[in-house]
Amino acid sequence: MALADLAATQTDNLLEVDQLDDLISEDLRFRNKQLKKLQNEVLDLEDLDDAPSLTSFSLDEFRIELLQFLESRRAELEEAPLGLYAVVPPPEKHAPPIQPGALFCLRRASQVDMKSSTGEKLNPLAPHFLVYIHDDGTVRFSFAQPKEALNLLRAVAAGKSSAFTKLCAHFDSATNNGADMRHYATLVASALHAIEATFQKRAAVNLFSGRDGLLPTAEESVSADQGDWELVTWLAIFGKE
Repeated sequence: MALADLAATQTDNLLEVDQLDDLISEDLRFRNKQLKKLQNEVLDLEDLDDAPSLTSFSLDEFRIELLQFLESRRAELEEAPLGLYAVVPPPEKHAPPIQPGALFCLRRASQVDMKSSTGEKLNPLAPHFLVYIHDDGTVRFSFAQPKEALNLLRAVAAGKSSAFTKLCAHFDSATNNGADMRHYATLVASALHAIEATFQKRAAVNLFSGRDGLLPTAEESVSADQGDWELVTWLAIFGKE
């Protein structure tokens, strides 16, 4: 114990029980503060200095649902082309309200190993990026908030086995049967710029997160150049606010 005390820092004296009690109390107060924020606020995790890491939020429940869906629809999914989309209305009763916009699932077009240790720290869904953006161009959930984006997908689309026929007809009319998709092309461009900005911010934070902090390599870094990306699939949340 004496050797451990000598090797430790001055703030964690294992021989001082009172000091340990103080450290435990301070940590509990910090965790209590985090839990209150999670309970009472709609958080943007990027803006919190003491925000939990991405790995603090388990996505296992979504992985289980995904595996079940893959087993039941494997042939259809393997044959499906990139860019498929669906149109859904915003739920009438949801807190907070879900605004019209789009949820994009984007993937790096180049064969880059985004599953490296650095890449996974910055984006647990690598090489895929989920972004929910409002019709006015405001990014509500960036790729750093995958659980919120997946919960939104569940809220608007879970259990829906057929298309909203009337809504799709209005969407086709608004987009000239898909010939005029300028609005959604603009939203994709805004989403890519948000991905680039958020990625750079998280990379800088990761560098100073500890001794193992590293900046992503040039190949791992992302840009807003649309030529670097594939649109895997997307969901149009279409309707009046």
